[in-house]
Amino acid sequence: QSSSPDRACNIVESFVPDPTWKNFQRPSKEPDALGFGFPRFVSHEMLKKRNFVKDDVMFLRVKVDPSKIVAV
Repeated sequence: QSSSPDRACNIVESFVPDPTWKNFQRPSKEPDALGFGFPRFVSHEMLKKRNFVKDDVMFLRVKVDPSKIVAV
């Protein structure tokens, strides 16, 4: 990130998964089993431009709301 706090920014994405989605079931050995994610979360260009990667390191913060976890 920029060393100036005025220029710093966070990139945020969130979702609430549906426990019935195949992506959120027990992992399988099927070769066509897909994971889930955000393929366009942030571009490599943006990561470089805004200095999100420094010394080959990038920090991610993940928040999980336990009240939203549904037992299947």
